[in-house]
Amino acid sequence: MKMTCRHCKANLAPEVVFENCTQSWVEQRWAYFICPKCSKAMHLEVKDEFVFVGFLDGGPSSAFIYERGYTVEGLKVFVDGNDLVLHLGNMERRLPRKER
Repeated sequence: MKMTCRHCKANLAPEVVFENCTQSWVEQRWAYFICPKCSKAMHLEVKDEFVFVGFLDGGPSSAFIYERGYTVEGLKVFVDGNDLVLHLGNMERRLPRKER
């Protein structure tokens, strides 16, 4: 299964997407991703077994606008302290909480 960058349309494995996430909004389960092909950013909402791609709408309060969703079998998402943790197979990616 491949995920598609919303900007350059590159097809990326979920592990590559997760490795290129840099920060998170822990309570909302949102992650900030920078595409390794085009260096443009997009936002993800991550849940057990699912990843949604979209963008944040900032007003009057933050909301996630979905563009597409993917089933990622085996993906587990949990919070550990201030980190959002993504676990898939042998990969574990800890995303620090976005600083205000």
